[in-house]
Amino acid sequence: MTSWDSQHYRIQAQKNNISQEVIAATIETGKRVVKSNSSLVPVFTLRHLAYLADADFQFLRHVVERKEVDPYDTFRIKKNGKENTESFRIICVPDYRLMRVQKWIVDNILNYTRTHEASFAFTKGKNIKGAATLHCGCKWMIKMDVRRFFESISEIAVYRVFRNLGYEPLISFEMTRLCTRLGTYTKARRRKQWRSNAYQQEIHTYFNCKIGHLPQPLPLRRAVKYRWCWGSAW
Repeated sequence: MTSWDSQHYRIQAQKNNISQEVIAATIETGKRVVKSNSSLVPVFTLRHLAYLADADFQFLRHVVERKEVDPYDTFRIKKNGKENTESFRIICVPDYRLMRVQKWIVDNILNYTRTHEASFAFTKGKNIKGAATLHCGCKWMIKMDVRRFFESISEIAVYRVFRNLGYEPLISFEMTRLCTRLGTYTKARRRKQWRSNAYQQEIHTYFNCKIGHLPQPLPLRRAVKYRWCWGSAW
């Protein structure tokens, strides 16, 4: 996909009789996004995302509203070398229509953002050899595995990734909903940080008192995970 051009957008918008006020606001938003990285593709609305990703708008809207059946098939697999029955991963396979949009977000947005300097996995120009080289000569190495790591990354943290790239609040929220799921109501989900009190939303169909999390695996889980670790808090 070619880089976004404000002049091209202005010409096409004027041909379609878009108001000057809307054109100016859209161009300002687009410039803010490409200022973060010139390779990023500005996305202005959910319908715009549906057009860019060749997806069905109504389907995306239903996913964002979280009113439909969970668009993921889930199953469990035991972790390698773990005998404990609780040591398993919950694998989530998105609906093919949702997967298409998630892959588009990875290819056109998340792949162009920076990762933490200590991150080597799924980062262009870095590999496992480079990661191992840093530990040469060390007497000790500590290996840690964070339990339910993906499930611990809330939709609030994912939202901040998109906002920090310059995307408007609404489309950032909508893309966040497309990248996260509610999951099961576990003991951890009963904690107040997983509950929302934002009752006064302009789009009332978007309200849900439960806060979603990043699923595993997901076309963009690796991209979101390592960008979230750059500096976001819960």
